Amino acid sequence: MRLGSEPRVFVLGSLNMDVVATAPWHPMVGETVLGNSLNYYPGGKGLNQAVAAVRDRAEVVMLGAVGNDGFGKELLGFVEDEGIVADFVHINPKVPSGVALIVVADEGESEGDNTIVVAPGANGTLTSKMFADVKFQSHDVLLAQFETPISATTSLFARAKETGTTTILNPAPAGPLSLELASLVDYLVVNDIELTQISQSLEKDKTELLDLGIQALIHTKGSDGVAVISSQESLDIPAHEVAVVDTTAAGDCFCGVLAASLLHEATISEATKRSNAAAALSVQTPGATPSLPSAEETEVFLQTVSAS
Repeated sequence: MRLGSEPRVFVLGSLNMDVVATAPWHPMVGETVLGNSLNYYPGGKGLNQAVAAVRDRAEVVMLGAVGNDGFGKELLGFVEDEGIVADFVHINPKVPSGVALIVVADEGESEGDNTIVVAPGANGTLTSKMFADVKFQSHDVLLAQFETPISATTSLFARAKETGTTTILNPAPAGPLSLELASLVDYLVVNDIELTQISQSLEKDKTELLDLGIQALIHTKGSDGVAVISSQESLDIPAHEVAVVDTTAAGDCFCGVLAASLLHEATISEATKRSNAAAALSVQTPGATPSLPSAEETEVFLQTVSAS
C-alpha cells in the first residue's frame, strides 16, 4: 500500500496472539484451576493500540514483526482487515510469533481482572534498521510501548522528533525509562506501577518529569480516573461507572484513542476525556481487540454520559 501525505498514526509495537482462558479465580503458585472458556484473539499492546486508533478514524501504520507461522499469518490478515497499513510488519522465519497467555477471573471479587504472561517471539527481534524506509512528517503521531526492544524505540523517536512528529510513550510492561528516551517523549502515559518504576529510575517525581521536555504526563488510575499534568494545567478526570467484564486492553484502548485524538488536533484535555470514555467501553467486552470501540460508539457514550 502506498502511503499518502495525510496525517498518520505510526504504532511501533508488539503483535501477539492472545490465548485467553477464563477461570473462577487466579491460580496461586502450585495451584491448578479448572477454567471456564478458552479463546484466541489477535493482540499485543502495539496491535491493540493500532486497532483502537484506526477504529477512531485515524490512518494507522503498524511497525512490528511476526513469525512465519500460523499465528503470524492470522495476525497479518487481521491487520489488513482492520485497514491498518502492514507494509512495515516484518516476517521473521527464524522465531515464532509473539504469544500472550491471559487468565481472566470471571467470578468473585476479582471478576474482570487479568494476569498475563507474554512470550515475545518475533517482537523481540525488532531493530531500527527494519524501519529505515519509514518517513515521518510533522503532522504525524508516533506511539510506542515496552513490549519491543527499547533501543529501536529510542532510535525511531529520535528520527520522529527531527521532523516534528508528536511522540507518545506508554512504558508498559513497567520498566525503567532512560533519560535519552524520556527527552524524546511529548506525551507519557503511565499507570500507578509504571509511574513508580519511572520515577525511581529517573529519581524524579511527577512534576519533575516535565523538566525533561515532556509536554504532559497522563496518569491512568483505573477506577480512580485519569490525571493530566502539564506545565499549563493539572486536570483530574473521573472514571465512568460501568460493569467490568475484562480489563485486558483498557490501557491500550486509551493510548490508541489518545493518539488518534491528537492526530485530529484535539487538545490534551479533550483527547484524554475521549480516551477515558473509550477505555470505559472496552472493559465491558471480553477479549483485547474485540473490545475496542468504534468512533461512533465512543461518541454515543460521551453524549449519553453528558446528558445524564
